[in-house]
Amino acid sequence: DEKKDDGLLYWEAGNSGVQLPEFKTRPKMIVFDKDGTLGDDAASLKRWTNHMTRCMEHALTELQLSREIIAQAIKALHDKLGWDASVGHVIPSAPLAAGTWQEAVELSSNVFQHYGLSSSVASEWHEKLRNVHGADPPVISNLCDMLQSCRDLGLIVAVCTSDDRSPTNNALRNWNIAHLVDLSLCGDEVSEPKPSALPLEMLCRQANLIPEEVIIVGDTTGDTGMARNAQAGLCVGVLSGSGAAHQLMETGANIILPHVGHIPSLLNCMGLEKRPAREEQLVPDLQKASGNVTVGVMS
Repeated sequence: DEKKDDGLLYWEAGNSGVQLPEFKTRPKMIVFDKDGTLGDDAASLKRWTNHMTRCMEHALTELQLSREIIAQAIKALHDKLGWDASVGHVIPSAPLAAGTWQEAVELSSNVFQHYGLSSSVASEWHEKLRNVHGADPPVISNLCDMLQSCRDLGLIVAVCTSDDRSPTNNALRNWNIAHLVDLSLCGDEVSEPKPSALPLEMLCRQANLIPEEVIIVGDTTGDTGMARNAQAGLCVGVLSGSGAAHQLMETGANIILPHVGHIPSLLNCMGLEKRPAREEQLVPDLQKASGNVTVGVMS
């Protein structure tokens, strides 16, 4: 049981036995990962992996490769992506869950080419499911209330995801939270994705903040790594996605939550208080881009 590991800073509402970290400076923005943090991506990752596996299996069969060789190719693909076929689930914080689609396609392409397939087929097969995360269900039913609670505390709400822009916009609309997200940045809009510090630095420039004024919330080592590399003020790991608690702690999480539904209670217990309405708008003009930075503004 992850939450019973010795020394694990696992917190949930009503549990007073955990020493909470302290803010060095009052946070002004909270940045959420999307897949596995706000949305349940398990079914989508399984659907995508099964799709790519079937396409490869069919193509290799047409090349008249033996069943043994095809089985080796399937295992090689799953190993590269971090997919455990025995349980039908992604390995904790594996590239398939923590990386961008571009990274997953490149890893797949390397395997496909090794077994004699064209370098272009991975992109072609991926294109059919490129928006797969757009229909993911929310991790919790009250995402709106949770995000509104963050805004009531005077926090700018941002989403930083490795997913592409189109499915991200679809998901935020489907969950009815687009109007609550001030800033969003996607994997196809950055030159260096998570765990690089760059995505967070881009969001901070747009909001005129420094990383020390930001809370990061995510489910993989990509999120915790970004927080550590950018020296974010607080990093919260959640166990609703693919990441394991010990991984998240080792790579930068200050505390672990079961899911984002515990965020409002955690922030209240850490001393954040609701701000007056006149102080809630912390970013006066998010529509103005900064240089060549591409940051989506939800409205």
